[in-house]
Amino acid sequence: MNIVFCATVMASLFCSDPPQYTVSEKVDLVEINHYSDSRGNGVLDQAIYYQWSVEHGRFQVVDYKLLKSTAQEPVRDSSGDYFSVWHDGHVLRIVQAHSCEQTWTQFDPEHREREKLPHELRQGLAEVPRPASKQQR
Repeated sequence: MNIVFCATVMASLFCSDPPQYTVSEKVDLVEINHYSDSRGNGVLDQAIYYQWSVEHGRFQVVDYKLLKSTAQEPVRDSSGDYFSVWHDGHVLRIVQAHSCEQTWTQFDPEHREREKLPHELRQGLAEVPRPASKQQR
């Protein structure tokens, strides 16, 4: 059984506030980065999503998300791809990546990438409409 299907069903069954939308998308690479200060104290854990840019001949950051739990980390399925499934506000977000790597750094690679591709020029993960308030329904 497909991991994405299982995750979607489980989230729907066990959530007290089930998501109103499910967003599924693909990236070429996801980096799980563990950023620490010079003393080795953890600063943050993040998933950085990349797409290959033929024009620039390198992976470029699409978006990033802070990891609030290890449950957000990608899991490899039988196809060899990696899937991350988590609640992103009112959205059940599913991201499929062809490759995954883990890094431990004393700098923030997502922030460093802003020198090459400013944050405001990034593609970003899919945006979804805000849910209508109960009064508008």
